[in-house]
Amino acid sequence: MSKAEIAVLATATVSGVLDALLPEFEATTGYTVSRWDATAGMVRDRVLEGGAADVAFVTASVIADVEQAGRLVEGSKVVFARSPLGVAIKKGAAKPDLSNEEAIKRLILGAKTIALTDPNGGGNTGRYFMGIADRLGVGAELRAKTRLYRHGGHVSEGVAAGEADFGITVISEIVPIAGADVAGALPDSIQNVSITYAALAKGAAQPEAGRALIKYLTAPAAAAAIRANGMEPG
Repeated sequence: MSKAEIAVLATATVSGVLDALLPEFEATTGYTVSRWDATAGMVRDRVLEGGAADVAFVTASVIADVEQAGRLVEGSKVVFARSPLGVAIKKGAAKPDLSNEEAIKRLILGAKTIALTDPNGGGNTGRYFMGIADRLGVGAELRAKTRLYRHGGHVSEGVAAGEADFGITVISEIVPIAGADVAGALPDSIQNVSITYAALAKGAAQPEAGRALIKYLTAPAAAAAIRANGMEPG
Protein backbone atom coordinates (compact mmCIF):
# COMPACT_ATOMS: atom_id res chain seq x y z
CA MET A 1 0.00 0.00 0.00
CA SER A 2 1.43 3.38 -0.96
CA LYS A 3 2.21 5.93 1.73
CA ALA A 4 0.94 9.48 2.01
CA GLU A 5 1.35 12.27 -0.53
CA ILE A 6 3.35 15.25 0.74
CA ALA A 7 2.22 18.64 -0.53
CA VAL A 8 5.15 21.03 -1.06
CA LEU A 9 5.19 24.76 -1.77
CA ALA A 10 8.60 25.76 -3.10
CA THR A 11 10.36 28.81 -4.41
CA ALA A 12 11.83 28.32 -7.87
CA THR A 13 15.22 28.82 -6.22
CA VAL A 14 15.22 25.19 -5.12
CA SER A 15 13.43 23.61 -8.11
CA GLY A 16 16.58 22.05 -9.56
CA VAL A 17 17.63 20.59 -6.23
CA LEU A 18 14.19 19.10 -5.63
CA ASP A 19 14.16 17.65 -9.15
CA ALA A 20 17.44 15.90 -8.31
CA LEU A 21 16.59 14.66 -4.82
CA LEU A 22 12.88 13.86 -4.73
CA PRO A 23 12.86 10.77 -6.99
CA GLU A 24 15.22 8.91 -4.64
CA PHE A 25 13.26 10.09 -1.60
CA GLU A 26 10.06 8.75 -3.12
CA ALA A 27 11.71 5.48 -4.15
CA THR A 28 13.27 4.81 -0.75
CA THR A 29 10.41 5.96 1.50
CA GLY A 30 7.27 5.13 -0.48
CA TYR A 31 5.96 8.67 -0.06
CA THR A 32 4.96 10.73 -3.08
CA VAL A 33 5.48 14.49 -3.38
CA SER A 34 3.28 17.02 -5.14
CA ARG A 35 4.85 20.43 -5.78
CA TRP A 36 3.79 23.96 -6.51
CA ASP A 37 6.83 26.03 -7.56
CA ALA A 38 6.67 29.82 -7.87
CA THR A 39 8.36 33.08 -6.88
CA ALA A 40 9.18 33.86 -3.27
CA GLY A 41 6.32 36.34 -3.09
CA MET A 42 3.81 33.91 -4.57
CA VAL A 43 4.84 31.17 -2.13
CA ARG A 44 4.50 33.64 0.74
CA ASP A 45 1.00 34.58 -0.39
CA ARG A 46 -0.02 30.95 -0.81
CA VAL A 47 1.20 30.10 2.69
CA LEU A 48 -0.50 33.16 4.19
CA GLU A 49 -3.75 32.20 2.48
CA GLY A 50 -3.57 28.77 4.10
CA GLY A 51 -3.00 26.94 0.83
CA ALA A 52 -2.74 23.17 1.26
CA ALA A 53 0.84 22.33 2.15
CA ASP A 54 2.84 20.06 4.40
CA VAL A 55 6.26 21.56 3.72
CA ALA A 56 7.07 25.09 2.57
CA PHE A 57 10.37 26.31 1.15
CA VAL A 58 10.48 30.02 1.93
CA THR A 59 13.24 32.54 1.24
CA ALA A 60 14.73 34.92 3.79
CA SER A 61 13.10 37.86 1.99
CA VAL A 62 9.62 36.73 3.05
CA ILE A 63 10.16 34.36 5.99
CA ALA A 64 9.26 37.04 8.58
CA ASP A 65 5.84 37.53 6.97
CA VAL A 66 4.80 33.90 7.29
CA GLU A 67 6.33 33.47 10.75
CA GLN A 68 4.59 36.54 12.14
CA ALA A 69 1.29 35.25 10.73
CA GLY A 70 1.82 31.96 12.58
CA ARG A 71 1.75 29.93 9.36
CA LEU A 72 4.77 27.72 10.16
CA VAL A 73 5.05 25.05 12.85
CA GLU A 74 7.19 26.45 15.63
CA GLY A 75 10.62 24.83 15.83
CA SER A 76 10.39 23.16 12.41
CA LYS A 77 12.29 25.80 10.39
CA VAL A 78 15.77 24.92 9.12
CA VAL A 79 18.12 26.59 6.66
CA PHE A 80 17.99 24.40 3.57
CA ALA A 81 20.45 26.13 1.24
CA ARG A 82 22.06 29.39 0.14
CA SER A 83 22.51 30.62 -3.43
CA PRO A 84 24.21 33.80 -4.68
CA LEU A 85 22.86 35.99 -7.46
CA GLY A 86 24.46 35.41 -10.83
CA VAL A 87 24.33 36.31 -14.49
CA ALA A 88 22.71 33.90 -16.96
CA ILE A 89 23.98 33.89 -20.54
CA LYS A 90 23.16 31.74 -23.55
CA LYS A 91 25.15 28.51 -23.56
CA GLY A 92 28.45 29.00 -25.36
CA ALA A 93 28.32 32.80 -25.30
CA ALA A 94 31.38 34.75 -24.19
CA LYS A 95 31.38 35.44 -20.47
CA PRO A 96 31.24 39.16 -19.66
CA ASP A 97 33.36 41.03 -17.13
CA LEU A 98 31.59 40.88 -13.77
CA SER A 99 34.52 41.99 -11.64
CA ASN A 100 33.10 45.17 -10.12
CA GLU A 101 30.20 47.61 -10.13
CA GLU A 102 31.50 49.52 -13.15
CA ALA A 103 31.60 46.27 -15.13
CA ILE A 104 27.96 45.59 -14.21
CA LYS A 105 27.04 49.13 -15.25
CA ARG A 106 28.73 48.60 -18.64
CA LEU A 107 26.94 45.26 -19.00
CA ILE A 108 23.57 46.93 -18.49
CA LEU A 109 24.31 49.77 -20.88
CA GLY A 110 25.66 47.45 -23.57
CA ALA A 111 22.71 45.03 -23.61
CA LYS A 112 19.67 45.24 -25.87
CA THR A 113 17.41 43.14 -23.64
CA ILE A 114 17.81 42.05 -20.02
CA ALA A 115 15.78 39.30 -18.34
CA LEU A 116 14.53 39.75 -14.77
CA THR A 117 11.81 38.33 -12.53
CA ASP A 118 8.68 40.46 -12.39
CA PRO A 119 8.56 42.45 -9.12
CA ASN A 120 4.78 42.73 -9.45
CA GLY A 121 4.56 38.93 -9.49
CA GLY A 122 6.64 38.49 -6.35
CA GLY A 123 10.02 38.45 -8.12
CA ASN A 124 12.30 39.76 -5.39
CA THR A 125 15.45 39.34 -7.47
CA GLY A 126 14.06 41.61 -10.18
CA ARG A 127 13.13 44.22 -7.58
CA TYR A 128 16.56 43.97 -5.97
CA PHE A 129 18.50 44.34 -9.22
CA MET A 130 16.40 47.31 -10.30
CA GLY A 131 17.44 48.92 -7.04
CA ILE A 132 21.08 48.15 -7.79
CA ALA A 133 20.74 49.71 -11.24
CA ASP A 134 19.23 52.82 -9.65
CA ARG A 135 22.21 53.02 -7.30
CA LEU A 136 24.57 52.70 -10.25
CA GLY A 137 22.74 55.50 -12.06
CA VAL A 138 21.38 53.32 -14.87
CA GLY A 139 17.93 52.43 -13.53
CA ALA A 140 16.05 54.11 -16.36
CA GLU A 141 18.24 52.41 -18.96
CA LEU A 142 17.69 49.02 -17.32
CA ARG A 143 13.91 49.39 -17.19
CA ALA A 144 13.77 50.46 -20.84
CA LYS A 145 15.31 47.17 -21.96
CA THR A 146 13.97 44.74 -19.33
CA ARG A 147 11.92 41.68 -20.20
CA LEU A 148 10.04 40.32 -17.20
CA TYR A 149 9.43 36.67 -16.34
CA ARG A 150 7.44 34.81 -13.71
CA HIS A 151 10.45 33.32 -11.88
CA GLY A 152 14.19 32.77 -12.18
CA GLY A 153 13.93 29.52 -14.10
CA HIS A 154 11.92 31.35 -16.75
CA VAL A 155 14.57 34.09 -16.79
CA SER A 156 17.22 31.50 -17.64
CA GLU A 157 14.96 29.83 -20.20
CA GLY A 158 14.37 33.20 -21.86
CA VAL A 159 18.11 33.81 -22.09
CA ALA A 160 18.64 30.29 -23.48
CA ALA A 161 16.00 30.99 -26.14
CA GLY A 162 17.74 34.21 -27.19
CA GLU A 163 14.99 36.46 -25.82
CA ALA A 164 17.52 38.46 -23.77
CA ASP A 165 21.26 39.11 -23.84
CA PHE A 166 21.59 38.12 -20.21
CA GLY A 167 19.49 37.61 -17.09
CA ILE A 168 19.93 38.16 -13.38
CA THR A 169 18.72 35.46 -11.02
CA VAL A 170 20.02 33.15 -8.32
CA ILE A 171 22.62 30.74 -9.67
CA SER A 172 20.52 27.72 -8.67
CA GLU A 173 17.90 28.89 -11.21
CA ILE A 174 20.50 28.96 -14.01
CA VAL A 175 22.28 25.65 -13.50
CA PRO A 176 19.34 23.33 -14.40
CA ILE A 177 18.57 25.08 -17.70
CA ALA A 178 20.28 23.19 -20.53
CA GLY A 179 20.63 26.15 -22.90
CA ALA A 180 22.00 28.60 -20.34
CA ASP A 181 25.40 29.10 -18.72
CA VAL A 182 26.40 30.76 -15.46
CA ALA A 183 28.60 33.70 -16.45
CA GLY A 184 29.48 34.20 -12.80
CA ALA A 185 28.24 35.69 -9.57
CA LEU A 186 27.57 39.37 -9.02
CA PRO A 187 30.41 41.28 -7.32
CA ASP A 188 30.45 41.11 -3.53
CA SER A 189 29.55 44.80 -3.18
CA ILE A 190 26.16 44.22 -4.85
CA GLN A 191 25.68 40.54 -4.04
CA ASN A 192 22.55 39.31 -2.29
CA VAL A 193 22.78 35.66 -1.27
CA SER A 194 19.37 33.99 -1.26
CA ILE A 195 18.75 31.88 1.85
CA THR A 196 15.97 29.31 1.57
CA TYR A 197 14.34 27.76 4.63
CA ALA A 198 12.34 24.55 4.84
CA ALA A 199 9.57 24.28 7.42
CA LEU A 200 6.36 22.45 8.24
CA ALA A 201 3.28 24.47 7.35
CA LYS A 202 0.72 25.04 10.08
CA GLY A 203 -2.18 22.64 9.60
CA ALA A 204 -0.11 20.17 7.59
CA ALA A 205 -2.14 17.10 6.67
CA GLN A 206 0.98 14.89 6.74
CA PRO A 207 3.26 16.34 9.44
CA GLU A 208 5.32 13.21 10.05
CA ALA A 209 5.87 12.69 6.34
CA GLY A 210 6.80 16.34 6.04
CA ARG A 211 9.36 15.99 8.81
CA ALA A 212 10.80 12.96 7.06
CA LEU A 213 11.18 14.96 3.84
CA ILE A 214 12.92 17.87 5.56
CA LYS A 215 15.27 15.47 7.37
CA TYR A 216 16.12 13.73 4.10
CA LEU A 217 16.79 16.96 2.19
CA THR A 218 19.03 18.41 4.91
CA ALA A 219 21.04 15.24 5.58
CA PRO A 220 24.75 15.20 4.63
CA ALA A 221 23.98 12.82 1.75
CA ALA A 222 22.00 15.59 0.01
CA ALA A 223 24.89 18.07 0.05
CA ALA A 224 26.44 16.99 -3.26
CA ALA A 225 23.19 17.47 -5.17
CA ILE A 226 22.65 20.85 -3.52
CA ARG A 227 26.12 22.03 -4.56
CA ALA A 228 25.69 20.63 -8.08
CA ASN A 229 22.69 22.92 -8.46
CA GLY A 230 24.55 26.11 -7.58
CA MET A 231 23.75 26.26 -3.87
CA GLU A 232 25.51 25.64 -0.58
CA PRO A 233 23.83 23.41 2.04
CA GLY A 234 22.37 25.18 5.05
